[in-house]
Amino acid sequence: MLNIDVIRYFLKKYQYTFSVDHYDPLIDVDKIRHFDDTESLTRSLIIYECGLPSDIAAHRQKLSAIPETNIVLFAIPAVQDTESFSCIESFSCPVITVVSDDSAKLCNKLHEIFECFSQWEQQMEIFNLAGKNYQALLDLCDPILDEPVSFADKNFTYIAYSREMSEKRGYIHKYVDQGRLSMEIAAQLMSTPGFEALERETGVFEFEDDYHFIAKNIHREDRFEARLLMIFADEPLIDAYHKYILKRLGDCITKKYEREGTFYLEEEAAHRIHLLMQTSLDGQPVSDALWTQALKEKSWMISDGYTLMIFKPTYRLEKNLHSGYLCPQIENMWPYTAAAPWHEKTIVLINQKHIDKNFEQSLTYFVRDNLLTAGISRRFYDFSKIRYAYIQAEAAAAIGTEKEPHLWHYFFDDYAVTYLKQQCMQQMPAECICHPALIQLQAYDKKKQTCYFESLKLFIETQYNMSAAADLAYVHRTTFIKRMEKIEKMTGIELTDWNTRMYLMLSYSLMNEV
Repeated sequence: MLNIDVIRYFLKKYQYTFSVDHYDPLIDVDKIRHFDDTESLTRSLIIYECGLPSDIAAHRQKLSAIPETNIVLFAIPAVQDTESFSCIESFSCPVITVVSDDSAKLCNKLHEIFECFSQWEQQMEIFNLAGKNYQALLDLCDPILDEPVSFADKNFTYIAYSREMSEKRGYIHKYVDQGRLSMEIAAQLMSTPGFEALERETGVFEFEDDYHFIAKNIHREDRFEARLLMIFADEPLIDAYHKYILKRLGDCITKKYEREGTFYLEEEAAHRIHLLMQTSLDGQPVSDALWTQALKEKSWMISDGYTLMIFKPTYRLEKNLHSGYLCPQIENMWPYTAAAPWHEKTIVLINQKHIDKNFEQSLTYFVRDNLLTAGISRRFYDFSKIRYAYIQAEAAAAIGTEKEPHLWHYFFDDYAVTYLKQQCMQQMPAECICHPALIQLQAYDKKKQTCYFESLKLFIETQYNMSAAADLAYVHRTTFIKRMEKIEKMTGIELTDWNTRMYLMLSYSLMNEV
């Protein structure tokens, strides 16, 4: 995701001549597309390659109707008559006009910019989830910055800074003193009128005394905690670009700091798949791009298909599953798995494409030897639904343990019907959900000493076969037919209706659970 300041910065860097109309730095775009008058786009950089002025005139109405959430870029081979671009005045979105004799080369450059920032944002997203220190974040900025950035806490202690670029420019010698801002500069800043008021700034801002900086504060619960800082370049396009970068960095840091409460985390990131598993189960969204990148570490693909398994102790007194010990053991034994601790549980992602035929047998031995039971979800391909796979695995373990305690592992599909019935009766008892005809038959049987409730059940169980149901009821077929006619007349049910039959079958099953 980038804005018009990023595009302007790189156009200047690549020495293109360009102009901007309807400048709006608040519009962020996350796609790059070539103009298609049949397509409706949003949040896109839309490229229109112009050959002749008539090209624009032919699509003038469609072009001027592009929504304001986009940015339009005209690539022109040479300066055209200004009347050719008169429609720009009616645009509601920002417009960039670039002079280029090689539009293919320009388009390639623009795609490179988008690819570069896409990678940067993915890396920032991973950083935000991982247990890395903030130096790692600033190191990620090296490919997109040609000026150093620093990050210091409210006590002027450096949390991180662009080490290589700072060293080249002599900034370390000038600004750094044993990990802090040099005493001379810190004292000068603290004595500057209005310096403390800057701590309340929430956006990207400038401040100046003997030095000119652009900065972004980091707050937590409205308290100033730290500040990102860059030297002011005194060149509008460069400074606007730097402000955009500082804003994005500030948003990333704030999100991580609010969660972790410290700037000085030194732990390295966990295995990326483990991290994404834990993050997804915590309810935080993880993009397909991140999953794809993480799965590549094990040469896996999303299309392989996966199940999720959870382990539970079979004993009641000891709650600790010793995940730190179990997880490496699981992955060594089954290389097609990724195992991670999560909220005092052990969760295992199983790649179904690479699973071997002996998995179930070896699983039985493993859970038995470690006094565990395992619940296993059905197969899924959409990682945005991994939370549902966890619920399936939990349900399989809970229902399976109760129904078949002699087993060691349980698959959700074997207990899906039971789970469905449990969900049906969470808020109401069976008699309040079931088909009213069954309640009516039960009451009639109790009053008249008949067996209509059981007869209808037999009829359903024999797949609506009168002769088979009559045999099970130990009555003549004619007698059973009259009994069914009586039931239909009494209750008004239509057994030819599929929904009625399904409702009756489910109702009998629910009432059998009571």
